Amino acid sequence: VIGFHTYYASQNFIRAAKVIIGVDSASTLQGDIALTYMGRKLIVRVANITPEPSMLYREIETSEFNSMVEAMRKGIEEKFVFVSIDNMQFMSGISMKLIAFQRFLSCIDREYISRIVFLLYIRMSSDDIDANGNLILSSEQSALLSNIKSLAKQITDEHGDVLRLEIKSITYTERLSLFKIANCFIRTSKRESFSLGIYEYLLIKIHFNDTKHVEYMISALSGVNALLAHTIKINPYDINSIANGFLSAYQPIIDEREGDEDK
Repeated sequence: VIGFHTYYASQNFIRAAKVIIGVDSASTLQGDIALTYMGRKLIVRVANITPEPSMLYREIETSEFNSMVEAMRKGIEEKFVFVSIDNMQFMSGISMKLIAFQRFLSCIDREYISRIVFLLYIRMSSDDIDANGNLILSSEQSALLSNIKSLAKQITDEHGDVLRLEIKSITYTERLSLFKIANCFIRTSKRESFSLGIYEYLLIKIHFNDTKHVEYMISALSGVNALLAHTIKINPYDINSIANGFLSAYQPIIDEREGDEDK
């Protein structure tokens, strides 16, 4: 048995088997797809993976969640909030995302820049932090972090307090709190099979009926790309594509404000 999280991925596998080794597929009585090869029957099964809504809803009813949301919102109540949560690795596309964010800022008026904040969290596991709170990084991670900090400094030096970089272990409550205050969730991994973060983000927005000015930007190479409609889809290898993604997410705010000025 070979399992896939999405029907789209399973069909890619079945088509590849047909084209490369000439294996035909057939449906079973149980509703699975079967491939027969060299006398063996291979079952292809799809089992969608999703967040556990009941667990999420319990968490967002806690006082810890409400207190964390209030603390995170302090000072940015009137701003459009971009949120990204990434692992410390090259394939997360963090450097490209920062360059694209800087390019996006250079394309809009300073009036609008002052209404934006990008909360960029780089998630570290407990094994990556020693007893004194210091990061334990490989040479590759150290070079990546140095580049990220350099880019972040360029952005804040030029545009002020539009970027807040956090490198830490992130709890479940903290992640959900970030989703609560976000106007746009960004996931630009260069290659990723599946990510539940986007589903948690949408569940929270729907639960709180907080759907105005809500956007989500994902990589066209992500496993969830084929499952979600109305996403801002970007090429994670193309800085202009990512910069245009930032602009697409923020454009409704610009249009709304300019419309108000015309009245």
